Amino acid sequence: MVINLINRRFVSNYYDVAPPRINFGDAWAYDRDAIRTIGDVHGKGGGGTQDPDGRVSADAYPTAIFVTPDGKRLEADVFGIIPPGPFLERLRKVIQENPEWFKPTKVESGIEATATENPKDPMAQLADARLAWELAEWDRCLRRVALGRAANPPPRIEAELSYLEGRVHTCTGAGAKGLAALELAAKLLKEPADPLMDDVEVAQARILVNQEKFDDALKVYQGVLEKYPKGDRIGEAYYFTGLCLFRSGRKEEARKYWRRHREKLPGDRLARRSAISLGLPEAEAFLNQEIIDRKGWW
Repeated sequence: MVINLINRRFVSNYYDVAPPRINFGDAWAYDRDAIRTIGDVHGKGGGGTQDPDGRVSADAYPTAIFVTPDGKRLEADVFGIIPPGPFLERLRKVIQENPEWFKPTKVESGIEATATENPKDPMAQLADARLAWELAEWDRCLRRVALGRAANPPPRIEAELSYLEGRVHTCTGAGAKGLAALELAAKLLKEPADPLMDDVEVAQARILVNQEKFDDALKVYQGVLEKYPKGDRIGEAYYFTGLCLFRSGRKEEARKYWRRHREKLPGDRLARRSAISLGLPEAEAFLNQEIIDRKGWW
């Protein structure tokens, strides 16, 4: 969700201030021009620390620095290791305080206008619901879902509307409502091979993880691994299977799945999270905080 909003409203770049000769992390990311343009980015202390239980304090490291296209640095730096939920709120704050840099595109305005002008067109409502989801505008997304349903859509369209409703409820902490919406989506999908089906199942499992129903979540993730070996959610299933096992105290089993994830899908968006979940020395980095913290993660 955070990545969706970043892609819609920001131009993301990644760089490191440490030159390769002293960098034990992503030495390839050293960027002298970025350092010269942005200036000092050091926070508190001289570096990160990790407690014996694995909890990391990294206030010296910036999570995000915001710079305008003309090179002006906004006073909105974010430091430390921040879960998606709180980080999303920081992004929203930057957008609200600097509206001149975050105007909707003509295409986005057109999608919203079409939905507003055609309340009985379920496809128009679905299009704007998708857009609202990517912009993390929860109320707008749910409003479009309700209008789309009221327009008597075909089952496949209603299924996606219900899927989006379930995802919104996941991000707002309404797990029971989310599961109900996702169950409806699964019932409406006629074909098990529908490309939305694995999205729905993984979303259901994520709510179960949030509810700490790890055994139930594991059954869903195992089903995804078996039924959709070439699906676009397979990496997610590997990572979260490991997370469920780890939180259930089955740490060696968890590591097997995380290693398998890294080996089979090194370019997957969650492969790095599997890597850092393994801990030192395998990852040569701090531990993944999601295996320790329970709040703010979706």
